[in-house]
Formats: sequence, C-alpha cells, structure tokens
Amino acid sequence: MDTLLRAAATGCRQSQEELTQRFLPSLRAYVGREMGATIRRLYSIDDVCQDVLLRVFRTLSTLPSEATLETLSARLFQNVRWVLAEKAEKAKRFAGESQVGGGLAGARDNTTRTGNVTREDEELWLRSMVLTLEPKFSEVIRLRLQGWSFSQIGTELGENTDTIRKRYHKASKVLEEKILTRRYHGIR
Repeated sequence: MDTLLRAAATGCRQSQEELTQRFLPSLRAYVGREMGATIRRLYSIDDVCQDVLLRVFRTLSTLPSEATLETLSARLFQNVRWVLAEKAEKAKRFAGESQVGGGLAGARDNTTRTGNVTREDEELWLRSMVLTLEPKFSEVIRLRLQGWSFSQIGTELGENTDTIRKRYHKASKVLEEKILTRRYHGIR
C-alpha cells in the first residue's frame, strides 16, 4: 500500500488532508458534471465532495494491501454516484416543506446570491402552492398545468365541462390570493 494511503488509513489527519488536497480539484469537477439540477438546488458541490471524502476515509482500512492512489481515486469516483443517489432519494422526499413562513419553500428570488430562478424552480414553487388547495381544486389545476383541456379533465373526473371550468377559475383566484398574500408578507 502507498505510504500516504497507509498513514491516512491509520487515521493520520495530515495524510488525509494531503489526500483531500490532491483529489479535491478533480473530485469537484466530476461532482459538478454529475449533479442534476434538483440536487444542485439543495446541495453545494463542496457538500457532496465532503460526504464522498468522509465516506471513503471511513473505509480506508478495508483497502487491500496492494492498494495504490489509483485504487483510492477509483473508490472516490465510485462513491460519488452513491452519495448523489442518496441525495437524489432525499430530494424526491423533499416536497417543498420548510421551516420558513407558511411551511412552504418558494422559488429563489432573482436577486439572491444563489443564482437565477429557472423555469424548473418556478414550476416547483407553483406546484407546491397548488398542493395547498383543496384536492378537488388542486387536481384541476394540476391537470391544466399538464396541458389538459377542460373537456378532457371533465371526462377524466366524471364532471361536467362547465363545472370543471368554474372550479379552475375559482382555484386560480384562490391560488392568486395565496401567492399575493405570501409575497405581501415577504414569504417566498
């Protein structure tokens, strides 16, 4: 086993820091390429890299005696996929809930340090607002956002087309009020 690797496996902080400095630039670049938009909104590249490094450093003692720095490199990049998969799974369970304001996270403001609001951000925010409506209203809005016509929605839900149209307009007004109220109170 490489001496630096052996020292890091025994818990030598200096060796672990040296390995971190050696691999971090290529690890950051790789993570940046592999991260999807959803994960990127929830986690920084450095957070993912830190999780990968911690995960790999905990298992250094399990490396075979003939392990080299290339072996470590392969393990690092393999673990990127595992960490990203875990974070993607957590992102799936993230339904817009937050500890701020009314309990819903909104799309980022264009003036924030975190970047511009994307169409996907806006859609996610709007969908989280739609979920605050009564189910009979949220279903109509959801289907309209998917491009369904009033008659298609009426057929699907077993309702009259005029009823669906009225329900949509009422839901739109309620949604507009909720959005305006949240913005008035500074909740995004």
